[in-house]
Amino acid sequence: MFTEHATCTNSALFKTRENTRLNGHVVKQFQSPSFMSCNHWCLGNSWCTSTNFRELSEVNKKGICEPNKHGYVDQNTNLDDEKGVTFSLLVKRHHLPCAAGLTGPLCQYECNQQKILNDSDRHSDFGRGDRKCDNHLTEDWYRFSAGAGTSIPTHCLPHHRCGTDLPGWMDGAHPTVDEGVVSRKVCFHGYECNQHKILNDSDRHSDFGRGDRKCDNHLTEDWYRFSAGAGTSIPTHCLPHHRCGTDLPGWMDGAHPTVDEGVVSRKLATTPISK
Repeated sequence: MFTEHATCTNSALFKTRENTRLNGHVVKQFQSPSFMSCNHWCLGNSWCTSTNFRELSEVNKKGICEPNKHGYVDQNTNLDDEKGVTFSLLVKRHHLPCAAGLTGPLCQYECNQQKILNDSDRHSDFGRGDRKCDNHLTEDWYRFSAGAGTSIPTHCLPHHRCGTDLPGWMDGAHPTVDEGVVSRKVCFHGYECNQHKILNDSDRHSDFGRGDRKCDNHLTEDWYRFSAGAGTSIPTHCLPHHRCGTDLPGWMDGAHPTVDEGVVSRKLATTPISK
């Protein structure tokens, strides 16, 4: 029957069919952050036998999940073509042991079979320490506990925290129980990598002439990135007079640091006045 796709989760097998909706059996409708979250919600409710999921909206980055309750479904059932909707049929539930006191959506692999990260040097208040790296961690479910705290941070951390140079943090809020499984990006940057200000005026480019003879004395102390018409980076060599839209252009005395070097100190030089 549904041979287009088969989706395996840690707790079930769903067979899916794209651009298809099952009508007449929808029990409820709600926003869901992802296709997988919709199916995991269904898995946590014993009456749910399939789902309709409308792909994510570009406006609010959410999808629409419709759990279905029905008996046997085949090609003669009221399956209608509808672009952007994926129908998922729950084929097989894998019965996993449930931790004491957990029921419904909480009785899932990621909630009771996860691995524990409890080292105190993982805590966001811990300094650089031994500069550990997590490239040994395999793909799995993890939970912060004990000395490590209760959860991975959801905000950008300073360098030299969590026992390393470039600490990791989750870009997005922790999901609620109703949201179920969600996709989140883990970042390994400091403030300067994602909270910087942009300098993109074309008269900042090293090939630009004198222009309006601008001055940067209005720039406050912060992190800046060159972009668009300004080029990709501040020059690292002395420039001729009357470039970059001014008389005495600035340049960085030293090479741009590598990722491994992290944050470095560099002197900002200005082309000297000719005698």
